[in-house]
Amino acid sequence: MRTKIIALILVFSITTLIGGATAYTEGDPLVTDLIAGQHIDAGDVIAWDDGSSLFVKYVTQGGWRITETHLHVSKSPDDIPQKNGNPIPGQFDYKTEHDPSVTEYTYTVPLPTGWEPGDGLYIAAHAVVKSGECTEEGLAGLEATLPSQVTIDVDSGSPLSYLEVTISGGTILDGIHQGWCIDTDHGIGEEVSYMANVYSSYGTIPTDLIEHPENLDLVNWIINQDYVGKTSGCGGGELYTYGDVQRAIWELLDDEQASPGNLGPWSNCRVNEILAAAAANGEGYEPSQPGELLVVILEPYERDVLKQVLIIAIPIPPCEEGEETAWGDGPGFPGRNWATYITYDEETEIETEPEIVPATTPEPPEPPKPPKPLPPQAKGKAKGRKK
Repeated sequence: MRTKIIALILVFSITTLIGGATAYTEGDPLVTDLIAGQHIDAGDVIAWDDGSSLFVKYVTQGGWRITETHLHVSKSPDDIPQKNGNPIPGQFDYKTEHDPSVTEYTYTVPLPTGWEPGDGLYIAAHAVVKSGECTEEGLAGLEATLPSQVTIDVDSGSPLSYLEVTISGGTILDGIHQGWCIDTDHGIGEEVSYMANVYSSYGTIPTDLIEHPENLDLVNWIINQDYVGKTSGCGGGELYTYGDVQRAIWELLDDEQASPGNLGPWSNCRVNEILAAAAANGEGYEPSQPGELLVVILEPYERDVLKQVLIIAIPIPPCEEGEETAWGDGPGFPGRNWATYITYDEETEIETEPEIVPATTPEPPEPPKPPKPLPPQAKGKAKGRKK
């Protein structure tokens, strides 16, 4: 069978390098760990560019917060400020102190002159980070340091609260505090020292000491708003008084109210504003951050006779937070240190191009020829076999 070569067009996908580079973008950035203290993953360093600027973003996790950042970008790791192979963050081109601390921060850096996609960049991303979440540790830590008993003296001359309470005894409560009454069934005298039991308003409180302890979260919220002297929505901008706050506390914690003459200036309108705000915002409130106030209950006695139960407020102290140095993870500097830098090396772009090549295929076979006719038989009888 003969075969003819017929030109057919077949397309094969040929992998070719067509130049350029795959740029890191904000939607598809370079991501590396932010390593604190040499072994702790404190977050990420994220980098991308838009062709004219490089963006370097620090992001922390796990309760770590950033107090300082230092950044340097160069075409060679040798151009990062260093001495004997040890980087010097204080000499980096970009630096920021973060006060208050932050959980993320982004630098925008012009790309070096002459830099093109596909060229390498070297990023030294340094940070100082601190650990610790105060949400529960601060309150629990403060409660753990409360004394069981203190000595108190009271004075009714405070313009900011119902009473002024002076505490002594060599504990963390020593000092002068704004005080409030939560018990109208008992009285308390001035110029008399009392021994008082101490309780956290979120801890275990003796039964029947407070008539409505379920509202202590609302009272904590009210105390933390520092209402006295602020403008109310009543009477064209009247100021809240300590009498308004004290009346609101009695409404929440006590079944009976003291006579209005004991409160100084106060109004139902302002008291109702405070109570409405507490109902809307204070349900389940718990002071958690440094500086927020914890209501502490004082149960004073005189010769085993219960006197008027009081509350004071003390601030949540700052957390004792560990501080570490941190680096964007990558190759190490050559000096005697664990500092690292990031290689920003955009990947070469590989694409495919179609290529047209000739191919061969056989010609369809010719149809078969008809069979030749048989020759005609001779006339006469056929001869039989010999016997």
